[in-house]
Amino acid sequence: MKTLIVGLGLSVVVSVPTLAAQVVSVGDGDTLTVVENGQNITIRLACIDAPESSQPGGIASTNRLKQLVAVGTIVSIETVDRDRYGRTVGVVSKGNLNINLTMVQEGQAVVYHKYLSNCPNSQAYINAQKQARQRSLGFWNITNAVMPWDWRKGVRNNQPTNANGTTRGNSVNNANLPACVNSDCDCSDFLTQSQAQQVLQAYPGDPHRLDRDQDGVACESLP
Repeated sequence: MKTLIVGLGLSVVVSVPTLAAQVVSVGDGDTLTVVENGQNITIRLACIDAPESSQPGGIASTNRLKQLVAVGTIVSIETVDRDRYGRTVGVVSKGNLNINLTMVQEGQAVVYHKYLSNCPNSQAYINAQKQARQRSLGFWNITNAVMPWDWRKGVRNNQPTNANGTTRGNSVNNANLPACVNSDCDCSDFLTQSQAQQVLQAYPGDPHRLDRDQDGVACESLP
């Protein structure tokens, strides 16, 4: 793949490394190992973050990636970056199927907003996540889901964050929340937007789907 950059009157062609390799193992929902020219290479899937194996949804995410790129599968990898562990960060494709994007579309991984600036076609990932959330697929069907980056920090449903990884603040005492949180809330259960916002802040992952456009504001039509 080649990218044309034009600046200061000069045209520069920058080559983005792409390699074809065979899958030898899958570590979790966003990591796999391939062999290329006799060398094992660990690949961290770019643009996405999958639930950790120890958290709800983690095993399902790992199993789905194993189905998509079973051992022996030939894949192509568009290198995007290299992480602090020395792993290749890239977009993995099987034929015309973008594996990274597919994991988000199916709710088996979330968009990694922190590193999205390096992600090719980032808007496609954002749109895919919105649809997966609306359909409560995979990770988005987990009650009180914790974002993978928070889980790695030891957060366990007490420091909710927005989908872009920014902290929303301390969780709200359930005693101060409406009874609908014990089943399923929607915007019609609240008299004011501030009441809906309390529930959104108390439940990371927005299991009640009060923030449809994922801007961190619940039920914006309410007074």
